[in-house]
Amino acid sequence: MYEVRLEKSVAKVLKSVTKQDYNRLIVYIMGLSTEPRPQGCRKLSCAVNDWRVRVGNWRIVYEIDDRRRMVSILRVALRKEAYR
Repeated sequence: MYEVRLEKSVAKVLKSVTKQDYNRLIVYIMGLSTEPRPQGCRKLSCAVNDWRVRVGNWRIVYEIDDRRRMVSILRVALRKEAYR
């Protein structure tokens, strides 16, 4: 099991999304605690340990620290804003 940590900005975004999107995003985020590299995730080329996963039109960008067994959610954003 990995510990999942959210950045403050991620918590703020999650408060503002619709209930349906919130439920879908939370399921994926909590799933990262058991499988930090789920099917469909991609490693970002611009960083050493950054990954992203698609959830509909949303993207979850996160960092994996295997040594400390921790997943840090860095950003949750719509597809058009996720990589800016």
